[in-house]
Amino acid sequence: MPIKKLLGATLATLALSGVFVLAVQAEDSNSNANTNSSVNANTNSSELRGRQKPQVNLTCMVTAVDKREAAIGSAFSAFTTAMQSALTARQTALHAAWGLTDAKARRTAIRDAWTAFRTAKRTARSTYNTALKTAWKTFKTDAKACQGNASEEAGGQGQDNL
Repeated sequence: MPIKKLLGATLATLALSGVFVLAVQAEDSNSNANTNSSVNANTNSSELRGRQKPQVNLTCMVTAVDKREAAIGSAFSAFTTAMQSALTARQTALHAAWGLTDAKARRTAIRDAWTAFRTAKRTARSTYNTALKTAWKTFKTDAKACQGNASEEAGGQGQDNL
């Protein structure tokens, strides 16, 4: 009996000091947090609303990715072909310009060669970037049709730009 009284008196003292109450509240808070986090970790918002999330058609997504990558590869191939052509034209024009004996005509021909090269380069880059945008736009449409989420690859979208 004296131990019960001693234990009761100790608990009463602790309760009055607030230590026991805080310990119980902290324990309840932790158990609620654990319960809430386990509910959140195991369910998503669509399940809580009673709807199933649509399943991604993986075969369709693979086809969409292959189609996008082929379009990007073709665009890059066209870009390199256009740049090679621009470089060859520049070489030919500069070769001819430096063969001119008239200084004024030579300066004009050199300036024209570089201007034509810049224009061809700008056109090639613009055509390539337009093709990239089209490839990604088509991919997003295709991914949506596959019940997929194109945003999973959004980090890669700007990586191919020139």
